[in-house]
Amino acid sequence: MSALVKQNRIGALARATARRDSAVGGTGISNVMNLPVAELITTPGAHTLAFYGVYFFTFLLYVRPNETFPGVFGTFPLAKIVAIATPLIYLFSKMQSGEKLLIFPRELKMAYVLCLMAVLLIPIAVVAQNSIDALTESYSKVLIIFTLLINLIDTRERLRSILFLVLMLTTWLAFTSYKSYLAGEFYAVKSGIARVGGGTGGIFENPNDLATSFAMMLPIAIAFGLIKKGLKKLLYFACAACLAAAVVVTYSRGGFIGMAAAGGLLLWKLRKRNRFLPPLAAVILTLSFALMVPSGYGDRLLTSVNTQDDQTHSAQERTKVLKQAFDLAVRRSILGIGMDNFSYYSHADLKAHNSYLELAAELGAIGLIAYLIMIFRPLRALRQLEHQPGDPNDPKSTENYFLSIGLQATFQAYFVCSFFTSIQYGWFVYYPVAYAVAFRRIVEYETRGQNESETSSQDSATGAGRRRLPGTLWKPRRPLPSPALHAATESKRGWQ
Repeated sequence: MSALVKQNRIGALARATARRDSAVGGTGISNVMNLPVAELITTPGAHTLAFYGVYFFTFLLYVRPNETFPGVFGTFPLAKIVAIATPLIYLFSKMQSGEKLLIFPRELKMAYVLCLMAVLLIPIAVVAQNSIDALTESYSKVLIIFTLLINLIDTRERLRSILFLVLMLTTWLAFTSYKSYLAGEFYAVKSGIARVGGGTGGIFENPNDLATSFAMMLPIAIAFGLIKKGLKKLLYFACAACLAAAVVVTYSRGGFIGMAAAGGLLLWKLRKRNRFLPPLAAVILTLSFALMVPSGYGDRLLTSVNTQDDQTHSAQERTKVLKQAFDLAVRRSILGIGMDNFSYYSHADLKAHNSYLELAAELGAIGLIAYLIMIFRPLRALRQLEHQPGDPNDPKSTENYFLSIGLQATFQAYFVCSFFTSIQYGWFVYYPVAYAVAFRRIVEYETRGQNESETSSQDSATGAGRRRLPGTLWKPRRPLPSPALHAATESKRGWQ
């Protein structure tokens, strides 16, 4: 009988999905997400080798061994090999299990719309080769890893592990950046302002991009600190302090404003749990900032408003380029100028230093709308998770609350920072979107698992059997685990 019950898990899940509203009284996260059945009928925690591939690629993305250890790795294309092998392993594993190959939530569809627009606009681009290079050398990798992240992060354990990895690697970058500042190793010195860049180069070489990555991970460090207890709490808060200090030494105006916006959102959200904590934290942070900032830092921040006072002339140049980007986005709103072609229209071949205007100019209104949907849609489910009723003493409920507001603050940091730099095709926002989509699916799976646990007994007697499901190539070789069983297993694992 136990074998029959296991074989009929799929039928039980499908029927439980049809009754999903009964578990939450017709309201809550289930109705907001409204995921189709095919998106949930997968094997949580399976395809381990493919997940390890994505995990290892993320490690390589931050460490960049070819540049960090040139004497050891030289020009060996380790990251490229992992980027090619991982999707192949994933596809083979999916076909072997008989599951649906991919799920396509709306966020992922919008990313592919951006890719499609970039391809369609290649013939009319001034420099078509630039668009081709941007697609093949950069955005295609982003799209592949983004797809795998959304499809493979399907358990709390995996979500925690990838967040922990990125947080530790970003903190390591922050520590090395602050150490470089103290040692006088600067990225650039203009008009007496010394700025540090990323020690590993690549996407973290530019101080503004580096500050963006720090500001975006700072809320996650704080969220982990609020979730954990004891020494681990101190560890995460120490990571947050390191990230904040590193933002300062980059001298990035956009990075600081993004960090302040994310911190303000966190304090606003946390007031619901403790009304005295946010104002006290705000006073402490303000005093700490006043004591720690280098000389001349406040004057540089003020140039964000008084652009004529900027002695480096970067603020004046950005103002001119922004006007050009806006004009181009309006004139070419139907058909853009092509991916990575804006610099050929701008003053001194500069980027727009605004992700939204530059993307609108390059990929037109369709590209901009797709981009906005991709980065704003996850916020709705995160807000629902924040307000979801739960027991404050329940670790899972506590994790849902703090992680949801932490991710919202991460998006807030990106929204602000991306107004000051052109990172629309880079890695910065695609990882947080994948986290939010994965978090949404995990909670939805657990919610629907409550239905199955109530109906599995009567469903097991119906003899639904193993069958091919919509979106799969053939019948599964093995029964898929139930959401109830998966939720019970995850609760036993606890916080890693």
